[in-house]
Amino acid sequence: MRSHNNDTTPRRHIVIGGGIVGLATALTLRLEGHEVTLLERDTPGHGASLGNAGTFATYAITPLAQPALLRQTPHLLTSRDSPFHLRWRHLPRLLPWLLRFVAEARPARVRHNIEHLNHLMARADADWQRLLVAADAESLMTRRGCLYTYQTHAAWEQAAQEHEMLGQNGIDYRVLNEHQTADLEPALAGKVKGSIWYPEASHVADPLMLCERLRRAFETLGGTVHTSCDVEQVSVHGADVMVSSSIGQTVCDHAVITAGIGTRQLARKLGDQMPLEAERGYHLEYPMDTPLLQRPCCIAEHGFYMTPMAGRLRVAGTVELGRASDPANPARYRYLERVMSKLFPELGAPATYWMGCRPSLPDTLPIIGASKRTCKVHYGVGHGHLGLTLAAATGALIQADIYSKPPEWLAALSIDRFR
Repeated sequence: MRSHNNDTTPRRHIVIGGGIVGLATALTLRLEGHEVTLLERDTPGHGASLGNAGTFATYAITPLAQPALLRQTPHLLTSRDSPFHLRWRHLPRLLPWLLRFVAEARPARVRHNIEHLNHLMARADADWQRLLVAADAESLMTRRGCLYTYQTHAAWEQAAQEHEMLGQNGIDYRVLNEHQTADLEPALAGKVKGSIWYPEASHVADPLMLCERLRRAFETLGGTVHTSCDVEQVSVHGADVMVSSSIGQTVCDHAVITAGIGTRQLARKLGDQMPLEAERGYHLEYPMDTPLLQRPCCIAEHGFYMTPMAGRLRVAGTVELGRASDPANPARYRYLERVMSKLFPELGAPATYWMGCRPSLPDTLPIIGASKRTCKVHYGVGHGHLGLTLAAATGALIQADIYSKPPEWLAALSIDRFR
């Protein structure tokens, strides 16, 4: 069902889902001169895109499924201070996803997934720069790198050894001892034993503001946005794609589904199956006039980032597998608060609590490509922790897959890899 259209005549597109990936895709298609309508069930940028860590993690080529992580599983599942939590009542439903995840930890699969994450990261910055200029959003970005910090010498030394693989794949990083770390981030003096610094990483002052700038640019260029719009089904009728939603039936030449965890249901109705699960993430925010940190800092043993944002410090991360519809788990907030109170007792209580659902696939790679059933519907979904980082690249690759010759490696990211 694969074909590539070398005719660049403007066509009618509907992008379903207005998170960071949908906004970037809609703007990319509009910049190419196509007629584009964006449908969003809430307000663009208000889903998982609102609450991320704000980090453009172009260094993150290591998939989550690895042998080392599997060895830690008993501790991760039982420790009160674990960055991972499984809602056990959902285990029967989650088991197929978890088994696929375990299978991805085989060395050959890890090498494959690193290779393709690296392909994506190699273009992420350039694709974002085009959109940032178009959206007048360059001022929202700061390039001061990102620190992964370690609270024990053993963890730091092990991380330094494991990072040799990143260097072999072209990722720029520096191993810093505790004094060098404190030179970069004085607030961490005496709190960590060392760090890994990724100097090329960037972060955004406000993820929601970035989404709003993308939307404004899209509409200024003539794109159409419909909010509070629930999409019920996507179907193909001859040369037309029919999108049925709460605003009625809309016809287009091509549909792109970037609806996060909601993509799974729309794909199923189209005849596609994908092992997409909600990887629930949490954040806290501490208001502050003067930044505590100058760059995102990950407390690696605890699995969360501390990112300086406009007027606040955001503490974001952890992983919880469960239903997207489940209420927030207060124990996850308490976990973040407990670690932060030990690190920075002077901060007091956070002012903001948030939970959102990252759409995640077991191999850490997104689905970027056409439906198994028709080349007139594309998916851009399953980015997990990398939605912000890979949003612009996803839009550019979808545009290339529809209208020109995409890179050969893109085939490895298609839905065809899931049987």
